[in-house]
Amino acid sequence: MRKLLFLLALFPVLAGAQTTIDLSNPTTFGDITIFGGIDFTGTYTDDVIDFTDVVIDHTGSNGPVWLRGGTYGLPVLNADEDQSGMLRFYGQTSANGTSYDRGIFIALKTTGTKSVIPIAGLAEILAQTGDGPANVHAGEFIANMNSATAALDTTAAAAWAGFAGLWAKVASTPGSVTAAESVVAAAWIDNQMSGTVLGEEYALYITSGTKPDAVFGFEASSGSGGWDQLFYFDETTYDKVPIANQSFKTLLNTTQYYIPFGTSSTTFVYDSIDAAHLDTINTPYIDVSGAAVIGDTLTLENLATSAVTVLSPTSTGGTGALATEDITEVTLDTMDMNYLGINSQIVFSNGASIDNAETDTLTLTETVVNIDGDLHITGDLHVEGTESKYADMYLSANGTPTTMETANTPIGIRYFTTGDQNGFTFDAGGTGAITAYADYGIAAGDTVTVTDNTHGLADGDYIVIRGTTNYNGVWRIGYIGVNSFYIVDTWVADDGASDWEEPSYLQLTAGSGESFDISWHLSAQKAGGASATVLWRVYKNTTPLNKTITEREIPGTDIGSVSGGGLIESVAAGDRFFMVIQSDNTNDITNKYGTVILIQE
Repeated sequence: MRKLLFLLALFPVLAGAQTTIDLSNPTTFGDITIFGGIDFTGTYTDDVIDFTDVVIDHTGSNGPVWLRGGTYGLPVLNADEDQSGMLRFYGQTSANGTSYDRGIFIALKTTGTKSVIPIAGLAEILAQTGDGPANVHAGEFIANMNSATAALDTTAAAAWAGFAGLWAKVASTPGSVTAAESVVAAAWIDNQMSGTVLGEEYALYITSGTKPDAVFGFEASSGSGGWDQLFYFDETTYDKVPIANQSFKTLLNTTQYYIPFGTSSTTFVYDSIDAAHLDTINTPYIDVSGAAVIGDTLTLENLATSAVTVLSPTSTGGTGALATEDITEVTLDTMDMNYLGINSQIVFSNGASIDNAETDTLTLTETVVNIDGDLHITGDLHVEGTESKYADMYLSANGTPTTMETANTPIGIRYFTTGDQNGFTFDAGGTGAITAYADYGIAAGDTVTVTDNTHGLADGDYIVIRGTTNYNGVWRIGYIGVNSFYIVDTWVADDGASDWEEPSYLQLTAGSGESFDISWHLSAQKAGGASATVLWRVYKNTTPLNKTITEREIPGTDIGSVSGGGLIESVAAGDRFFMVIQSDNTNDITNKYGTVILIQE
């Protein structure tokens, strides 16, 4: 009976008339099953499907809606590999004017306490028996100028004129009010990753294949626009990282930095300081005014300034001078000033460069102190030296050859054993089998994805790739996942199966701008074959230290001895040193005995 009523209701539509169907009356219109699809053709001048007069009796997420495809517990299933979707629309306009087309527009209004969310999406990864998907995005928006002759007109006066992948806005009418405990934001970002994140996690991740003018741009869209604060950390976050000791933590590659901040908008003013620890000061003016009281210890690890004024009840100082009559102890790691006047005690725990120093007692606890001008000491001079940084690694009766897979290509040397270290760490290195290369794409610029299942490498490791046509050499890797990493190089082709090696290395644990004497000696034996011209050298990270090169010709299975060395400057924490060998043929070479030594200048 329902099918007959449906046909009777549909007939006037086919004849050109309009029929209104009451969905709340099951005797008029019931469930319909359609085999195939519904096609709409022609030019429409009215709404193709109109739900204006429908009132939905909501009963929950599984209750009635205007359009439905499955439920949360029983979703529409899809098992094909190709791109698919529940709704897919393609449109194109050639119209002129100042109006606009919206592909999907949804407006929800409320006059009660019920919340409204016009568009909501949920992307979930369910239980997996193997590798999960590579990308899961709850929303994806792309604005693309898809032609070399595409153009954008930005002469419009509207505040939203421009080109954006996503435009978010909150607005209100004068007189409207939000509750005192409410939060208003054009974009709300919330991290709730309670599971294990082996890679990197960010609240906001920004990538760029070009070089924009800035990471953030600020512009007031009205005369009263602006922002009261650049950042706001409320009572739940003000004492948590990245805030640490009145500074922001910032990581540049693998080096930790701190951006200091103060409570004054002009100069850093400290009226009363009980214990001051300033890692780095680089400013033309420091003002400690009022009743300046500094307690037991003032620690300044790095002080570079042209003017320091210290005012306290019993001490004054002028431009270019630091007066510390009321300080019990001053600890300066590094200080570079024109004049230093101290009437109590100075303790240097690092190198110091002083033009003129006048003091009663000077205690130096570092072995290197450079004094460019005069040093006047009226009391005792105590110099307490500390041990320099050094490290070595060695080969002893090594019988494992280094595979010279490709001629005239650097190959990392492993099989070293840790020696003595002070200020360094040692790693024996490793190796792995590469199965494929791919274009990493615009996500990281000119980069190549390297696949090696369970490679065991970490972000920032240095490896040597061999056995390829396009990617042989020394690389710093970027971590993608447990089965892949990337190198910064121009993508050419998939060179397939090949190998990587992480050489044995020595790594400086702390410091910057340091100098080291490096020396090395090895004995090596070639695995027969034609005579080979062989090069050895030391690398610092991806930089070959050419002053350490030694070359020797090795005939047959001859055992030869080689050595080299040089002065290495500008060494910083995290820098790695390792040996690399290179031959003009592919006969394997066994480095049997030898030592690599680093000693601080």
